[in-house]
Amino acid sequence: MSPLIPAIIGGSMVKLLAMILEMSGVLTKGSPTLTILNVIGDGAFFFLPLMVAASAAIKFKTNMSLAIAIAGVLVHPSFIELMAKAALVNMSNLP
Repeated sequence: MSPLIPAIIGGSMVKLLAMILEMSGVLTKGSPTLTILNVIGDGAFFFLPLMVAASAAIKFKTNMSLAIAIAGVLVHPSFIELMAKAALVNMSNLP
């Protein structure tokens, strides 16, 4: 089994628990407990690119720290915002 599958399943199960508790009325929308459950469930998916990088580094026998650092740049909020603008990006007059 891939090492990523348990993380994805775990995140999904926590998200499912949060949805069931909210829909059944046990937790109200905006309650701190529901917020924490959603953060825990989303954590597996938010950091999925980093986990994929670590898994790929093991498979390809490369430096795991470098792979995670590169994936970290790709999920950094400033980089995502820059790419969302879809404007031409010049760095030191290099296209």
